[in-house]
Amino acid sequence: TVTNNGPSDVSGIEVQDLLPAGLINITATPSTGTYTVATGIWDLVSTLDSGDSETLEITAEITPECGEIVNTAEIISSNLPDPDSTTNNGG
Repeated sequence: TVTNNGPSDVSGIEVQDLLPAGLINITATPSTGTYTVATGIWDLVSTLDSGDSETLEITAEITPECGEIVNTAEIISSNLPDPDSTTNNGG
């Protein structure tokens, strides 16, 4: 879930959520925009108004080759700075 805590509307949002190796039959259902499995990029496409949220639901099957699953999502792009994270810092 991406939430805009304001005070301004924001656009140009891209979230990277690259999944670990060992997952198959991956499907993604974004509430808005598109998600590309190969890059892990969720492009929200539309403006996220102050106070609004959007969600991305990802499902996958786990293979025996899959190790520990650690999922980290990060905003990598937006037209305004994110005051509670550093854009594109890997965390």
